[in-house]
Amino acid sequence: MEELKRQREVQERANETITAQLEQLVLTAPRSEVPSPSPDIPPAAPESASPSREPRLPPPERFSGEESGCGSFLTQCSLIFELQPSSFPTDRSRIAYLMTEPETILPASCLTTTLTWEVEATVRRLQATQPDPGGGPPGRMFVPDQARAAVLAWGHDSNLACHLGARRTLEFIRRQFWWPAMGKDVPEFVSACMVIPMY
Repeated sequence: MEELKRQREVQERANETITAQLEQLVLTAPRSEVPSPSPDIPPAAPESASPSREPRLPPPERFSGEESGCGSFLTQCSLIFELQPSSFPTDRSRIAYLMTEPETILPASCLTTTLTWEVEATVRRLQATQPDPGGGPPGRMFVPDQARAAVLAWGHDSNLACHLGARRTLEFIRRQFWWPAMGKDVPEFVSACMVIPMY
């Protein structure tokens, strides 16, 4: 009995040592450089210098689609969400993070169909009254004035978007659409959101 108690104490001390070492590694790990935002996106609020500041971890490696890599990918995601709880307080915020990374999670070889959003049909219909003026990014649909509210709502309010902040909403909408003043319109739309302050 005494031997079991002593072994348990040794194990607890070892666990505490390993936990402290892991925390130290996370806090001292080199941080990846974040590209500076484009001029039409307002800068994010500076992080506070409080001692409880969460570590900034790089995004998980892109999922290859291979079953053998699934466990590693899920572990990376779990670590990010666990070590940054205030950045990802809800399941919706976690899903939004994974959907809006610079590269999508699944490679193109894993895609089996093309998805068309209802908002695309609205944009195409309204392009008959206000055609694409040209000069936009290749592969993106021009959004006429009358369709912009629908695109903004789709890119921010829909269950797919999960009320992202201004930067991520703009990144999300820019994957599919464009219009000349979107760098100004998106932050204005997001700033009027009544849901974001609840998160």
